[in-house]
Amino acid sequence: MHGLERRTAAALLAALALGACGGGGDGGSKGSDNEYPASARTNFMNACVAQPGAKRSACQCAFDRIQSRLTFAEFKSADAAVRRGEQMKGKARSVFADAVKACMSS
Repeated sequence: MHGLERRTAAALLAALALGACGGGGDGGSKGSDNEYPASARTNFMNACVAQPGAKRSACQCAFDRIQSRLTFAEFKSADAAVRRGEQMKGKARSVFADAVKACMSS
């Protein structure tokens, strides 16, 4: 992994671990498995852009890619694993890695 890619990956993992799913309430009703509550987007973006070297456009790109490929249940499971200090499971790990690769130049 190159420096920028590593920093972007770190920012995305930090966004997940620092409260992507946290916050009060569900932020609104969900219409489908891939429609995340508004609070998940807000928390992810706030945590992601707070990381050194992170760009809002890269964080938004990553969130959109993740949301399009993981159900909210899968996203919450990945969040829980990271919070426990564990690695994400196969699909989630692959989706996050793809998001980093695709969005690092955004």
